[in-house]
Amino acid sequence: MTIIKRCQLFNRIPVQKILVAVSQLFNQTTLQQYYEQDFTIPNRMASESIELLSAPFLMRLAIHPNQNLRSLFIVNSAVQRIPETITNLRNLRFLGIDKSNIRILDLRLLCDLPKLRTLQLHRNQISLLLPASKPSCVNSLRELLLNYNLLTTLDLALFAPFVHLERMFIEHNLMHSIVCSNQTSFPRLTLLVLGP
Repeated sequence: MTIIKRCQLFNRIPVQKILVAVSQLFNQTTLQQYYEQDFTIPNRMASESIELLSAPFLMRLAIHPNQNLRSLFIVNSAVQRIPETITNLRNLRFLGIDKSNIRILDLRLLCDLPKLRTLQLHRNQISLLLPASKPSCVNSLRELLLNYNLLTTLDLALFAPFVHLERMFIEHNLMHSIVCSNQTSFPRLTLLVLGP
């Protein structure tokens, strides 16, 4: 593991070149502070895990096909949506974007992440969930964390394609209505936390 505390670049070396170089030495990379508006995950990066612990100006993610990355965690960013290019990370198992500005969660994207086990979106601005386009999809999502968002209504049928779900945390939203518009079964669900 490598933790980059401070890195000042004088010749404007692209961050993705540094990520590729560092990834040849370490399989986990953590950037404690990141001040750019764009973050690119290159296809030649060999790291299994990337963490941006504070990225207050980050608005855009550019994700190239990468078979190595298993975990992506971003905290305190200006990201407003999960980009469609997230599906280029076919082996991603954990995706966490906390304390950011995500407003809409497109569940269709999760169907194209066959190995994703945990989606964590704490303390965003999510007020709308878009349905998966297929009634069932190949996925392995086990844990969904949508705590501290702005959801007011929840249709549990939206999660029907995710039959492997074991735990869902949806507490601390603005929930006033929970419905299930279609018959839905979650055979592995052991914990559903709705809370206040």
